[in-house]
This record gives sequence, C-alpha cells and structure tokens, in this order.
Amino acid sequence: MHLSEGVLHTPVLLGGAAVALVCVMIGLKRLNSQQLPLTALFAAAFFVAGTIHVPVGIGSVHLILNGMAGLFLGWAVFPAFLIALVLQALLFSFGGFAVLGVNLCVMALPALLVHWLFAKRLENDNSRRTQIAAGIGAGGRTGLTALVVAVLFAISSFFSPVVSIVPNAATAPILIIVGVMMLSNLKSVDWEDLSEAIPAFFTSVFMGFSYSITYGIAAGFLTYTLVKIVKGQAKDVHFIMWILDILFILNFISMAVF
Repeated sequence: MHLSEGVLHTPVLLGGAAVALVCVMIGLKRLNSQQLPLTALFAAAFFVAGTIHVPVGIGSVHLILNGMAGLFLGWAVFPAFLIALVLQALLFSFGGFAVLGVNLCVMALPALLVHWLFAKRLENDNSRRTQIAAGIGAGGRTGLTALVVAVLFAISSFFSPVVSIVPNAATAPILIIVGVMMLSNLKSVDWEDLSEAIPAFFTSVFMGFSYSITYGIAAGFLTYTLVKIVKGQAKDVHFIMWILDILFILNFISMAVF
C-alpha cells in the first residue's frame, strides 16, 4: 500500500526515513554480485505490479509480491524496493518522496519477516540445489543453454503483442542493476594503458548517450583499433576485430545514406 503525502506527522516520517536508511545500508552491504540479477528481477516485478492499484482509504492496495521477494532476497529487498518506489514516485506520483521511507518500511519489513520465517527451510535442501546447479552447468558447457535460449526467443516472438503492452518504464529497475554490473567492470581496466583506457571510456560514454549497447561496443572496437594503429601496434589487433570494424563502419554508412 502506498501512503500519500500529508497524511502522517513529521516524527513518523523522520522515523520511517531513518529505519529505511539503515535497512537499505544493511541490504547494500549484504548484497553480492550473484544476487544482482534476482534483485533486478524482483524490483521490476514490484514496479510492474505496483502500477495496478486499487484505491483504499487514504492509500491504495497492490499486488507487490513482497513475500516472495523477501523469501529470495532477504535484506536485499530494501534496495530493490527502493529503486522501484523512487521510479514510481517520479513517473506516476505514487506516494511521494516525503513518505518514501515509511512506504519502504511498510512494504519491505514484511518481506524481511517472511525471509526470517521460511528461508531456513529452503536452505536445508542444499544437496538438491547442488545437483540442479551441476546439471545446469554441464548442460551449459555442451551448448545446450544457447540452444534453449534460441528456442525460447523464437517462441517469444509469437507473444510480442502481449509484451508490447508492458511500459518501457517497467524495465528501468533491471536496466539500473545492469548498468551497475557493467560499471563495476571498469575497475578492471588498466587506465595506464591508453589502448585499453580510451576504448573503455568511449564504450561507456557512447552507451549512455546513444541509448544503445551496440553503438557503445562499436565505438569501443573502432577506437581500440585506431589507438593500436596510432601506437604502431596494428599487428596486435586480431583479424576478427578488423572484420567487425569493417562491418560496423558499413552499418554506420548504410544508416547515414539510407
């Protein structure tokens, strides 16, 4: 339920904001890279479900899946729900920023309670989890994963009209998490080596300003080859990179001409 602004007194708002801040900090501290995709998934699910609301009294009731989110995320449910609530406040004026902390506590604390009550029961069956994970890993090494993904993509094409009704804003939480995961790789770049630093810089900048991962990768490939040529290290560029550079250039020319 989203509480509206102007309903609660200032001490309640400040208390809710303080509790929410502490819980978000704990959630971020305990969040690991393995949880990021699942966190993004539940943030997006919470965001989409929150757009379907039924007014009740001073607020509104939603199907927010907080019990399931808390079961799988634990403390990470706080940063996940925070992202979705901020976007809902910005895009749809749900709740408001003054009651953001209280709304986060109202929705995330029950989720955390579900995690404390039931998560241990799921963790007791580690042997089956290990077997399933081993089977998935073995199938992935044989190329079965790529085949299954291709089949699912082909099937999903028949449902494109249904998918099109989902607003673009619904993918925002996932894109934010994906952006965080991508930016985390910048720490591995050797910024002292210009042949790595310049392509990495142009890749990240072009992705942001062109709103396209493809254009960012193209900018990175082209600048990498250009820097290598300038440094007299053209022989270090793999022949596949040359082919991709030519294809990217032809693609940009065709877009400009046609």
